[in-house]
Amino acid sequence: MPRKIEKINRQIAMGAVIRSYRMKAGIGVQELADMMGVSRGTILHWETDLSRPTVEQIREIIEILGIPFTELFDIKTSLTPSVSELRLINQYRQASETGKRIIESMIRTVVTEEQNAHDRKLTREKHIIAFEATRAAAGTGITFSQAERGYCFVNHNELSDKADTIIRVSGMSMEPEYHDGDCVYVKYTDAADDGADVICSTADGAVIKRKKGNKLFSLNKALPFGEKSEDDFVKIEGVVLGVVDPKDFATKEEAAELEDLLADQVREFQRINR
Repeated sequence: MPRKIEKINRQIAMGAVIRSYRMKAGIGVQELADMMGVSRGTILHWETDLSRPTVEQIREIIEILGIPFTELFDIKTSLTPSVSELRLINQYRQASETGKRIIESMIRTVVTEEQNAHDRKLTREKHIIAFEATRAAAGTGITFSQAERGYCFVNHNELSDKADTIIRVSGMSMEPEYHDGDCVYVKYTDAADDGADVICSTADGAVIKRKKGNKLFSLNKALPFGEKSEDDFVKIEGVVLGVVDPKDFATKEEAAELEDLLADQVREFQRINR
């Protein structure tokens, strides 16, 4: 057989699907033949792809066996209704007008409840937190910006619930603890224990360093932090609580939903941080 004809036959093969649905329905070969007014041999030929039913016979097969049209013709689509969905559609069509209104009302109620449950789960899991516009340098300081503070949405967890803000690290002098581009949870305070990692305002700008006594140190020995004299301005702005797991941030889709769900909190945040 020419290769082209073989390809066409493979594309339209439907025998196995017909046989599978006939057996699921508990209908014998002869019984299906009698229902359709054809011979037993015709059914067997269809199921072994030796011949194909006509368009009218295909419609009848689909109705009798409940075969989805897309499955019979192997059409792949995410919008293809399942067998159970097709059964519900058929039942809906058989209902009275009053019954259809009841069904539609029930569906709206279910969809609304599911959306409300989704919204409650999202607002339980995530909350709004400040996101500083200025990066804290792990090297030469960057001057604090006077621009309006931004915000983001993150998962509730032990660190985020204690933090006042999130600040992004810039530079490599605090490696291997903090990497360039990392975001860190910060608790505002003007005091910190020895050994704590802190965000400080300095004459050079905002920096993230480790505090020991009255001195600030880089963790990366290849990039030491310069010595500061007593006249240099150094002020602790906050203590670093830990690195933000990227998975803690809300996705774009979640953030868009949270903008609406937490609209009052967003407006209050913007009012306070103008």
